[in-house]
Amino acid sequence: RNRQLSEIGPDEPMSPVDLAGLLRNRADRCRDLIAGLALHYDTCNQPVVIVGSERLLMGAIDELLFNACRELKEHLVPEPCLVLSVALEQHNAVIKVQDNGLPINDSLPIDPFREGVTKYRGTSGGTGLGLTIVRNIVGIHGGECLLAENRDQDDRRLAGATFSIILPINRGLEA
Repeated sequence: RNRQLSEIGPDEPMSPVDLAGLLRNRADRCRDLIAGLALHYDTCNQPVVIVGSERLLMGAIDELLFNACRELKEHLVPEPCLVLSVALEQHNAVIKVQDNGLPINDSLPIDPFREGVTKYRGTSGGTGLGLTIVRNIVGIHGGECLLAENRDQDDRRLAGATFSIILPINRGLEA
């Protein structure tokens, strides 16, 4: 997983990409990384298509999935679980990767998408580039990234975190 920010550029070829299919395909590989991993596909049954770079979007999804799996491994979660969804919300496609790895008493970094932010630099070779690369890929597609602690309907903290990628669905279709 040798990644560099210089590999990401705005001149990437764009074509229709089914985000739901891409997420399902990439997530299935997570079972090889985490023994006993439960994968729940919340809303990934219908195609959600945007115009984008399949190569770059695959890299962003792989990075989010890798980060979620690393959290599950790092915290030795006894019943590891990923909840995955791709949905249309207004004029956006919203990809969510939710894990149950981050303990309730741990907090998220203040700016997780800034270059160099990692808690794994010493333990598992983290460079702090992963989420920065995700942010740049999503930015090329006119979208945004979010990271939030998991909460229940009464706003009580739950284990884990949810990564969200929000992408406009009709960007690139103006011509």
